[in-house]
Amino acid sequence: MSLSEDLCERFLDYLKFEKNSSPHTLRAYEHDIRSFFEALGYKEISLEACSAVQVGDVRTWLSSAVKSEMGARTINRHLSSLGSFYRYLQRVALCKTNPILIVPRPKAPKYLPEFLSEPEMVQLLAPENFSDDWAGRRDRLLLLMLYTMGLRRSELVALKWKDFNPRERTMLIFGKRKKERLVPLTTEVVTLLESYRKETELSFDLEVSTNSAILVDNKNVGVTAAFVYWVVNRYIRTYTEHEGKASPHVVRHSFATHLLQNGADIVAIKDLLGHASLSTTQIYTHTDLALLKSSYLRSHPRGLKFSQNNQSSSAEDKKKE
Repeated sequence: MSLSEDLCERFLDYLKFEKNSSPHTLRAYEHDIRSFFEALGYKEISLEACSAVQVGDVRTWLSSAVKSEMGARTINRHLSSLGSFYRYLQRVALCKTNPILIVPRPKAPKYLPEFLSEPEMVQLLAPENFSDDWAGRRDRLLLLMLYTMGLRRSELVALKWKDFNPRERTMLIFGKRKKERLVPLTTEVVTLLESYRKETELSFDLEVSTNSAILVDNKNVGVTAAFVYWVVNRYIRTYTEHEGKASPHVVRHSFATHLLQNGADIVAIKDLLGHASLSTTQIYTHTDLALLKSSYLRSHPRGLKFSQNNQSSSAEDKKKE
């Protein structure tokens, strides 16, 4: 290989063609890796530059990032990208060491995902909020699919008619790294999908092919991620009193939270969301302390009995007063 070959490009090709990484993932890796080497003063990510990076350089970069008030999550993402890059270089025998490995990572603050309450979701999806035409019915279907299927924005945009199985009432989803999962559909969504398909064919005077995108814009072109964000943000801001984030991911969080609140098994939620690890899904266990207390009292062998005794004691105390 040439000593001046751009190893970042080589790594990105590996991610794209061997790991089936999404364009979004590729952009994130490229940004993190190139910004790191630029910060160290390297114009090219050559073999010479990669071999020259030492643990001290990584610590210097980390210190500078902290001083610039870069968030802990962003710093950890950069370090994770760089660690993957150097693991690849080790695997193809281009570098002997990984200078990222022994650098301690800053603790990222824990956060609770924002979500809409069940009444807010009912309010958001009310049919009267949507215009009585093809575009209005498309927008409502878009929101319903996000909420009833727990999709990521990229997954929704990628859906094609061939992924829809009306007989089995399922949708085939291609998640991160092209990982497939089947998601069940509600009767309402199946009915709306079938009527929307017929209306789309009438609106554009064509026959929708199985390889066509399900959700399209007014020019019959598959909707973009930016369009999905715009639709979700517009309807949440207009028809609910939710003051936090108003993104497609908030609707996904609502899907998971409401399932958990209504007794769904967390492993089932993990599979529906397409999470690789259960630890990712466990962020939703924050949802409702009252629900957790209720479940504990109802399920623990001594919970209900002693709760009733305490209630009786409290009642008697009040009588004495």
